Amino acid sequence: MMAAAATVELVRVDLDAVLPEVLTALTTAGEREEAARRRNPADARRFLARRAAMRANLARLLRRPAREIALARDPLGRPQVPGSGIHVSQSSRGGVMIAAFSTDRPVGCDVEEVRGDVDVDAVAELCLGPAERRMLRTVPLPLRPRLFYDCWTRKEAFLKAIGTGMIVDMASFETTRRAGPATRWGRVDWASESWSPLAGFAAAVVARGTDWRLQHCPDVTMLGFGLAA
Repeated sequence: MMAAAATVELVRVDLDAVLPEVLTALTTAGEREEAARRRNPADARRFLARRAAMRANLARLLRRPAREIALARDPLGRPQVPGSGIHVSQSSRGGVMIAAFSTDRPVGCDVEEVRGDVDVDAVAELCLGPAERRMLRTVPLPLRPRLFYDCWTRKEAFLKAIGTGMIVDMASFETTRRAGPATRWGRVDWASESWSPLAGFAAAVVARGTDWRLQHCPDVTMLGFGLAA
């Protein structure tokens, strides 16, 4: 009998819909002080909403009260829940946030707004590899922004999964929808899944190995009071 595929859980959060009382219940005093130092009130609120959402959704996975969940960074700068063994990645643009969780493998995610005012051909020369640029040129101009952002989100999600972040030259490696993108870190099996979380947005999740499936889960942030106790 074949083993069941592992699961990478994915949650989409509407940051602007998180209630003020949930922001207070599921953030620390230090986080609220940090938010208060931000000049833009919307940025401050979304910062708190990201923290509250992470705790609420982690509480469901870990079966622990949300207020007890500490959020930190590992030595590579990736989000971490000390002592939990869970792999976490988070990305947001505007009021849209996605978060990916895995219990057994590195994972990365990215979400971007598909902007029509970007010269994707010019940007592609700087951040896409030769095969990726050739792929982009095969589609009509109106479809190129979407294809470009699908590729970009996969690349950024991959860098988050391996923990290097944007310090790496984006054109120095290529990812595809197939497993095993060749990179300068060696050939390791990775798989990706791309989708649109909302109209006008592109997103991707990348995780190590090919024996996993992506499971879209409901956001439980609005149940924050029950999870805080």
